Amino acid sequence: MKKIILGLGLIIATLFSCSSDDDASSNAENPIVGEWQTVSFIGRNGDIVEASTCEKLATLTIDNDGAFTSTSHTNVGKNEDGSDNCEPDEPNSGTYIIEGDSITVVVNEVTSIGKFTIESGKLTITRNDNSTSTIYKRK
Repeated sequence: MKKIILGLGLIIATLFSCSSDDDASSNAENPIVGEWQTVSFIGRNGDIVEASTCEKLATLTIDNDGAFTSTSHTNVGKNEDGSDNCEPDEPNSGTYIIEGDSITVVVNEVTSIGKFTIESGKLTITRNDNSTSTIYKRK
């Protein structure tokens, strides 16, 4: 489920982008475009939970052309020093479309719809079933 949420975030960023020869003005006009890192999650009850060490390694890269890529990591145990041993998962990629504050993401022929906001430099993507939200910061 976290991979789908991460994918939603990437798609949203891509949908806000449009073609431009000037990357700086493109990002100013399309603030969702760029690379984002997972920070925390909001549960159905509204509680904010900080992302784990491995979850914080997840990235969402949203391109100007309607494409996105997301990465995630799995905790496979502890290192000798007691820190989490995070191994990368296979990246996900797909396409996105943005209409207003709604984002539609397609990954492996599976379509997901959600809502997004950008406030104080943080991107929040909420699944349409309101089960969870993921909060990202610009990387």
